[in-house]
Amino acid sequence: MATTATQGRTIPRGDAWAGLSELHPANVSAYCRCISDDGTLAAAVCVTHGAVVSTNCSTTSPCTLGPGRGDCHCKPVGIETDDMTYEQCGQQCALMELRIPRNEAEVLSVKSTGCYINGLEMWVASCDVGSVEIT
Repeated sequence: MATTATQGRTIPRGDAWAGLSELHPANVSAYCRCISDDGTLAAAVCVTHGAVVSTNCSTTSPCTLGPGRGDCHCKPVGIETDDMTYEQCGQQCALMELRIPRNEAEVLSVKSTGCYINGLEMWVASCDVGSVEIT
């Protein structure tokens, strides 16, 4: 019986659109940021941000993007680590009615939303990222 696994791509740092990876296997972990379809809301997802993050990701988590916004982060639901698989990142974004950033403009928009992801490997989506059948 075939199963479906979700794959994704990463960039080596969450503060620049450079070094886009090939598709990763479904079990690879990286860090997660999310953005709204219209690009006005965003959030970073992590368990710790210098201290324990106490607010679970939900529709009230995202912050409005713009000057002076500051950190905007939430704790993943059902995950106890700061990094997660592509599928888990997508699920956390969906809890906030957001999605994984997919291009340079979106990556730059979510930069500095928190969780120290500017210097960490981060998930990004692209038009050819999705579910693949594994036999």
